[in-house]
Amino acid sequence: MRVYITGVAGFLGSHLCDGALAKGWTVHGIDNLFRGRSQHMPKSEKFTFEQLDLCGDIAALSASIQTFKPDIILHYGAINGTEYFYDRPFEVLDTNVMATINLLKAIEACEHKPKRIAYASSSEVYGEYPDNIPSAETDITRLDIHSIRDSYAAAKSIGDFYVRMFAEQYDIEWTLLRIFNAYGGRMDASKFGQVVPEFVKRALFEEDFTIIGDGLHTRAFCHVDDHVRMVLTLVTSEEGVGVFNIGNDEEITMLHLAKEVHKVVGREFAPIHLPKRSNDPLRRQPDMTKTWAITGPCQISLREGLTYTAEYYREQ
Repeated sequence: MRVYITGVAGFLGSHLCDGALAKGWTVHGIDNLFRGRSQHMPKSEKFTFEQLDLCGDIAALSASIQTFKPDIILHYGAINGTEYFYDRPFEVLDTNVMATINLLKAIEACEHKPKRIAYASSSEVYGEYPDNIPSAETDITRLDIHSIRDSYAAAKSIGDFYVRMFAEQYDIEWTLLRIFNAYGGRMDASKFGQVVPEFVKRALFEEDFTIIGDGLHTRAFCHVDDHVRMVLTLVTSEEGVGVFNIGNDEEITMLHLAKEVHKVVGREFAPIHLPKRSNDPLRRQPDMTKTWAITGPCQISLREGLTYTAEYYREQ
């Protein structure tokens, strides 16, 4: 199996690369190293890397794909991190849409076409007020023009349409991955990262432990090892064509998450609450019925996953 990964030096991309190599697959990855880190990439005879920008030279991107001749393309390259959605909304929207369009144009120009394109979409597309909790793949996606946060959701929704329409036009199998709160080692632990590494870093290294809002917002957290297992199973399954939630169905509050982090690192829980963010969804939980019928359920508990994550950041 030959797999081409965009965003290969990032959190999820690098773990997917490791998982693919562990299966004996051959991997070629690209990244512009804006958020990705070269130290995340493996040393393996079956792995090659190019520093390419998805928003750059389409001809170079097309040549890269044509030379490697992948069976599967995993498109994970994007600007992520919630703080970016608020601080740089136009850049998030423009970059993420352009990256997907350029990738598809590059594939279009290739004589070789992959068998499958898998696109890293997001749970953000279900909107601030989802129709259902838990949210299923058949639920309507929602965007709010008044919500700056939806800069990211809009880009991911547009990407969903582009990937499906392109793939069907060229008779390529497609898999849209609606990702719910993956976490683990290698995540950005700055304010431009995501909540689990932020909480772990604060609990380990900072005097004050802060929580945005009252802590009653809920999410469902999926350890990266479960994410990788589900994705690699789906993209090699004949049943894995279509839209699939990727995550865990255990819904917890931010307060519960913060308390669990404190238990793992052995620190007394004394949070300081900061003002809440605008348009931050109150609840988010996936319906995992469709995905787990193919992949099986998550195997790593929250306590286990947080322990692994805390160990990683201690060593860093």
